[in-house]
Amino acid sequence: MSHKKNRCYDCKNFDPVDSVCLAGPVRCRVYNPLRKWSCRYFSGHATLKLVLKERWYRMIEAGEKKEEYRAIIPYWSRRLETGYNEPYLKWRKYDSVTFYLGYAKNRPSMTFEFLGARYGQGRPEWGAKPGEEYYVIKLGRRIA
Repeated sequence: MSHKKNRCYDCKNFDPVDSVCLAGPVRCRVYNPLRKWSCRYFSGHATLKLVLKERWYRMIEAGEKKEEYRAIIPYWSRRLETGYNEPYLKWRKYDSVTFYLGYAKNRPSMTFEFLGARYGQGRPEWGAKPGEEYYVIKLGRRIA
């Protein structure tokens, strides 16, 4: 297959050897209705999507809350860990986290860089119950 055919449809920066866009999935944000040879398609751009109540959404939006907590249950284990039934633990890799305010049709949203997840106790002022373990999702800078 010719390398010219494997150029990124969105920004023409696709590297056929590494199968990723040289601009990166976050920087290449051109809308592509066909999604053919697009950066997001080749880079495997993965987004973790979370729905929040208004109090926590506003705190994250204002920059007060830098991490999000999720209960340690099989539902979140399947989304945050790979091989969650195995004796070893590997975390899933996401490029970004998108937060939605509720379930309304025209709900607001915001997207942040995903800096990783870990087990741990959270801050009570950010919604965690004292002494309880959670999945702690670390947030980076705001993207959109």
